[in-house]
Amino acid sequence: MNDSDKNLTTHTILEAISDPVILVDEQDRISYANSCMGNVTGYTQTELRGKPVTILLPGSEPDRRDVKKVLQKISKGDLRSTEIVTTIQRKSGDQRTHRWNVSVLEHYESSGKNLVIIGRDITERKEADRQLLLQSTALKAAANGIVITDTEGTVQWINPAFTELTGYTKADITGKTTSILKSGKHDDAFYENLWETITRGKVWEGEMINRRKDGSLYTEEQTITPVIDGSGNIINYIAIKHDVSARKQAEAEREKLITQLEDSLAKIKTLRGLIPICSNCKKIRDDEGYWHQVEEYVRDHSDAEFSHGICTDCAQSIYPDIFPEE
Repeated sequence: MNDSDKNLTTHTILEAISDPVILVDEQDRISYANSCMGNVTGYTQTELRGKPVTILLPGSEPDRRDVKKVLQKISKGDLRSTEIVTTIQRKSGDQRTHRWNVSVLEHYESSGKNLVIIGRDITERKEADRQLLLQSTALKAAANGIVITDTEGTVQWINPAFTELTGYTKADITGKTTSILKSGKHDDAFYENLWETITRGKVWEGEMINRRKDGSLYTEEQTITPVIDGSGNIINYIAIKHDVSARKQAEAEREKLITQLEDSLAKIKTLRGLIPICSNCKKIRDDEGYWHQVEEYVRDHSDAEFSHGICTDCAQSIYPDIFPEE
């Protein structure tokens, strides 16, 4: 088979590949691009042919030099093959991220050694990976304890805040069920309601008293959310835990103080409203119609205490010899 037939066969194979493919000569120029490469970049095969490979690289000059260094190492035989990830720029200006497999293709056309570069668009996957990294970082950094279980409640993942809350490390609890946290403060009906809710695909929210690794009890507000796949099946549960022990203690102390205050107020007797007094003897009539001396009535309706003495007018009236009028 002569070189022309070999090149034709090579063309046929490269055109049949569904991924973008370019051949790069020893001057780092594109000697061939398949149809898929044209579709990916927006350039025609004719527009790409003979252009420096850096036409596809939107990065800075140092970034372009790094790519060229890798290509040169492959071309010189310092590397047999390698993978590089670069952002390519379409003719329209849009940018896409590709992973490229670079290797040597001997004796293509008359240019001798060429590099064959086969790409795969990983833009969406890279973005998905970035989102997963962000989400994972957020979960790890969350102030609330987070635990992910399978559908049986077996722990698969916890964040650092969970360890801080419960005392259980990843090694302690992974592979065990969350029942390890049970305090014994809730009856079976409580847990039956919880499981009945989440197995229906609904979110359960509530307060729960649990037990730490050291045996101490704490109260948490917990939200358990089912994770549902594309087929509508529950595949995991995510529980978010917020320690409210301090708040519950403060609430209990406040309720105690309120009760004490109410008890104290109930013991305080006060005089209020219209009080009927006899204009002659000055006795006071109570709510049942009985007449009482003033001091008796006041004593029964307040916390006042009495000391007895005699006013000036009465002293002068009763004992004129001792207390003469002035």
